[in-house]
Amino acid sequence: MPTDPHSNPPPLSPHPGFGYKRCLVRSAIIVFEVLVGLAVPDFGMILNLIGGSTVTVCSFILPPLMYMKLVDRTGPPEWPKRTIPLWERVVLWEIILIGAVGGITSTVSAFIAILNPDSFSKSCFVAFS
Repeated sequence: MPTDPHSNPPPLSPHPGFGYKRCLVRSAIIVFEVLVGLAVPDFGMILNLIGGSTVTVCSFILPPLMYMKLVDRTGPPEWPKRTIPLWERVVLWEIILIGAVGGITSTVSAFIAILNPDSFSKSCFVAFS
């Protein structure tokens, strides 16, 4: 079995980094997802929550931040020196700000909709009792 974690393991053998901790984390994530799916019967509300929180971060906030970080980074001398003009940096920060405000607003409204008792039918946990 190879000791280098970046080398390819032989076919049909477990990954060298595979262990009980990885199984526990993955199992806990699946249990959490099942409980959320059972607790919130309206799947559209879960989609609103995910869209408001993660999609806005991945599409509005992280790309401009990573772009500015990569351009500002100094690399080897053979790399060309890059700069961002002030107007472009202002536009990037506006995109980040608008994305953050929109993401926070939609996430809060999704939480309010999920916590509103009149918005959906009873959870399956209530049906068991």
